[in-house]
Amino acid sequence: MQTFDNRNEIAEALASDGQFAFKRVGEYLQQGKCPNCGKKELFVSMKEPWRVSCNRLKHCGYSETTREIYPELFNNYSERFPTTEANPNATADAYLAHNRRFPLSEMVGWYEQGSYKLPKSQEWCNTVRFYLNSDRTLYWERLIDKQKDDGQRINFSGKRHNVNGRWVLVDPVKGKWWMPPTQELKQGDRVYIVEGIFHALALHFSERKAVAILAAGYYPSEAIKPYLGKKITWVLALDDDAAGRKSMKSHYTKLQMAGEKVEISLTGTSKDWDDLYRLDMIHNTFLEEAQYRGKMFTAKNVMWKAYAYYLWKSHSHFVIDFDNRLHSVSVDVTKLYEALEGAVLTLGKGYDSFSQHCTAFPISNFVPELLYAERDEILDEKFYVFRVQYSSNNADALIQLDGSNIDTPSSFHKAMITKGYGAFSGSSKDMAMLHEQWLNRKVKEIQSIPYVGYHADSQAYVYQTFAFSKGKQLELNAEGYFELERSGIKTSFKGFRVQPGEFNPEWIDNFITTFSWQGLTALAFWLGSLFVQQIRAKHKSFPFLELTGDPGAGKSTLIEFLWKLLGRDDYEGFDAMKSTAAGRRRAFTQSSNMPLVLIESDRGDEPDVKKKQFDFDEFKPFFNGRAVGTLGVAKRGNDTEEPLFLGGLVFAQNAEVDGSPPLLQRIVHCHCTTEHHTPGTRKLAQWFERQGVDQMAGFLRKALENETQILNTFFNEFNHYEEVFTSRGEIKTSLLRLVKNHAQLMAAAKALRHIFPTLNESVFSGLSDYLYGRALSRQERLADDHPAVAEFWDSYEYLNQQPDPQAYHQSAMVEMLNHLVGTGGIAINLNHFDEMCRNHGQRSLDLKMLKKLLPNSRRYKYSDTRKVKSKLLGKTIHCWVFKR
Repeated sequence: MQTFDNRNEIAEALASDGQFAFKRVGEYLQQGKCPNCGKKELFVSMKEPWRVSCNRLKHCGYSETTREIYPELFNNYSERFPTTEANPNATADAYLAHNRRFPLSEMVGWYEQGSYKLPKSQEWCNTVRFYLNSDRTLYWERLIDKQKDDGQRINFSGKRHNVNGRWVLVDPVKGKWWMPPTQELKQGDRVYIVEGIFHALALHFSERKAVAILAAGYYPSEAIKPYLGKKITWVLALDDDAAGRKSMKSHYTKLQMAGEKVEISLTGTSKDWDDLYRLDMIHNTFLEEAQYRGKMFTAKNVMWKAYAYYLWKSHSHFVIDFDNRLHSVSVDVTKLYEALEGAVLTLGKGYDSFSQHCTAFPISNFVPELLYAERDEILDEKFYVFRVQYSSNNADALIQLDGSNIDTPSSFHKAMITKGYGAFSGSSKDMAMLHEQWLNRKVKEIQSIPYVGYHADSQAYVYQTFAFSKGKQLELNAEGYFELERSGIKTSFKGFRVQPGEFNPEWIDNFITTFSWQGLTALAFWLGSLFVQQIRAKHKSFPFLELTGDPGAGKSTLIEFLWKLLGRDDYEGFDAMKSTAAGRRRAFTQSSNMPLVLIESDRGDEPDVKKKQFDFDEFKPFFNGRAVGTLGVAKRGNDTEEPLFLGGLVFAQNAEVDGSPPLLQRIVHCHCTTEHHTPGTRKLAQWFERQGVDQMAGFLRKALENETQILNTFFNEFNHYEEVFTSRGEIKTSLLRLVKNHAQLMAAAKALRHIFPTLNESVFSGLSDYLYGRALSRQERLADDHPAVAEFWDSYEYLNQQPDPQAYHQSAMVEMLNHLVGTGGIAINLNHFDEMCRNHGQRSLDLKMLKKLLPNSRRYKYSDTRKVKSKLLGKTIHCWVFKR
C-alpha cells in the first residue's frame, strides 16, 4: 500500500520558516523564536512534528499544533494527491493519513473514495465514504477540501425509492451505528458510544471499543438489539457541549430503562475525540477524569455529586454546582475514615458514610462558567466573560466582569446583583476555590477591539453581530465572539451599530442618472475606504474626498444613501464644530476601514467658536493613516498614546475647504450641481431616499466577500490610470500627487465591477475624463487663491487707491484701506473693509469665512494679526497684516 507520511514535509516547512528561525540539533529543531514571549526557546521533534512548544513552561507556556500553523499542509488533498489507476483512493488515503493520522494499513477495505456534487453548482468534490449496511446501499461520507452552503462537510446517501412522491432512503439512518469491521462486542465489554465515524476510529486506534451513531440525537435502537443483556457497560461519550449533553441524558435514560449498565464520559473540552487522538491525549488518566465528570453530571442530588468529586480530587473543602446553584461542601475527613474502619472509599462503596460526614449548602442562586478573558490591548483593559445560568426562571446570560468584580465575595455579590440577577453568599474560602477552578488553567483569551471595522493584525472585519475573514462571513458563536482560524475576536464598541442587509445591484444605472459622475466618484471612494489600510500598506496614502454642492443638488441624499450601503441608517456625518478636540479624537477612532464624514464644518456662527475652531491642516496626517493626536495615558507615568487614523476622510460642506497647498493636494474635490437634473431625476432621488438599511446594507457583505478580487483589480487598474493621467502631460511634475489621488479613485471605481457587473467601459471612460478634469481643476486651484479670498483682494485693489482730495494734481492717489505706514506691507481692518464695501456699492463679504481663509492667501502672503497705529484713522486698531 502507498504510504502517505507528511512528517518530512512539515519538518521542512518548520525548518525553513523565518518567523521561527530554528536550529537543527540532532532529531530536533531548537532555539526557535517563540511568537508569544519572543525568547529563543521554541522546539519541535522532527520525527513527530505535530506540536511546536516553548521551553519556558511556567513563564510562557506557548504551544501550537503544526496543523494550526500550516493549515495548507492539511488541505488541498484533491490537488496534491489526485487519484491514479494504481490507487483510485489516493485522495481519501492522504486525507485519512495526513489530516486524521489514522493507520491506513489497519483500515484496508473499510472505506472507499467517493464523489459528491455540490448543491447549486456543477462542481464535484472527493469524499471519504463508509458504508453503513452490509449490502452497501447506505453510506456516510466526509467531503474533502469543500463544504456545503450551510458549512456542513458530511453527507448521507444511498439507494432511494419513491414513497408518496418523495424519494427517501430505502434503509434509514436512524437506529443504526457504525463500528470498525474488525471489532467484536463481547460479554462484559466497555463500549464507547460516540457521534461520528472519525470519533469511533480515534477511540478504536487508542485500544478502546467504540461505535458511532450518525447524529447526536439518533439513538441506535436497531443496532444495539443484538447486544442487550450481555452485561456490556455502555459509555456515552458524545461532544461535551449543550447539544451533546442533552442527547446523552436522553440516551442514558433509555439505556437505563432497557436494564443496561450505562455511564457518561465528559471530555471537559471543546476538542473532539479525533482532535484528542491527534494530540495523544486518549490515555487512562484522561479517560478516568472524563468518567468522574460523567458521574458528577448524572448525580441525582448534590451529595452524590460531592461524593463523586471527593473520590476524584480528595479535597476536604470545595465548591460544586448542582441544579443551577453553587454549593459549599466540607468533608470531615477524620470522622469519615473512622467510620470506614479501614475500608477503601471507591465509586459505589462508602457513600452512606460519606454523606454522614459531609455538609453541603447553597451559596448562590446561579452558576458562573468562565468562558474566556477578553483583552483590549489598545485600551489596556481585561475582562472575564462568564456564562451564567440561574436557578430562577431568568434566562441564561453572558456577563462581563473585571478583576475587581471577582476579587472578594462581597465584590462578586455586588457585581452579580448589578449586572445580572444573582446573589452570592460564599466565604473567602469559597471564593478562593472558585479562583482555583477558574484561573488555575490556561484561560482562553479573546482579542477585543474598541471600534468597528477592519482589524489589521487578524485581517478580519469585525462588527457587532457579524464579521468577515478572508471573504467569509462569520456569525457570533454561543460565547459572544467570532472564531478566527487561530484566535477569537469581538468588538466592545457600542456607539453605533453596523447592521446587515440585502443587496440588489440593479439600481446602479439609476444611481448614475441621479447623482452623475460626482455620485459615482463618491461610491468609488466608499468602496476604497473599506480597504483603505490594505491600500495604504502598498501606496502609503489614500486621498481625501471633498463633496460640495449647490442647494438642491442632492449632496445630503447621496451621502445618507452611501451610509446605508455600509449598514448605517439616518446618518450623514460628524459635525466637528460641535465637538471638543477630545471628542473629535474619539470620533476619528470609532471605526476602521470606513469613511469618516465631516459635515458643515465651515460654520463660524456657533457660540464659543474660538474654543472649538480647528485648522483643516490638522487632517494632513490622516492622508497617510497617521496619528489623530497625542493622549496622555492614565497611571502610566510619561507614557503617551497616538491612535492612528484607520479610515477614509470626507469633507461634505457647502463651502470649499481652504488650507495650505499640501492639504489641498490631498483632496479630490467634487461639486454637486443640478445641471444633469431632468424632470424624472427628483423621482429617482426620492426612491434612493426611501431605501433602508435592510435593502441596501448587503453592499458591505458583497464587497467584503470579494476582498481579494477587489484589491487585485484596484492595484492593477491604478497602475494603468496613473500612467494614462501622467502621459497626458498637463499636470506638473511637482503636482504628481494629484495624479496618484485621482488614479486611486478611478481604480476603486473599476473595482465596483465586482459588485455591479453591468458597469461597462463607456461609463468608466466618462468617469476617467471627469476625474482627470478634476485633477486639472485642482492644479488650477493650487495656483490661485480661494474664490472668496480672490474676491476680497479684487475689492481691496478696487477700493484702496482713491484720488487724494488734498493733492494739487488730480493724478495723486491715496490709500483708503491700508492702515500700515510705509510701503512694505498691507494692514487691513476687516470691519473697516466691510464698511467701505457697503459705502461703495461692493458686495459685503463673509468676514467669518475670510478669517479662516486669509492665512492661506497667495496674492499677498499673510504675516500676522496685530494692533497697528493707523495712518488713516490716527489711532491703534486691530489689523490683518500681509506682505506686498
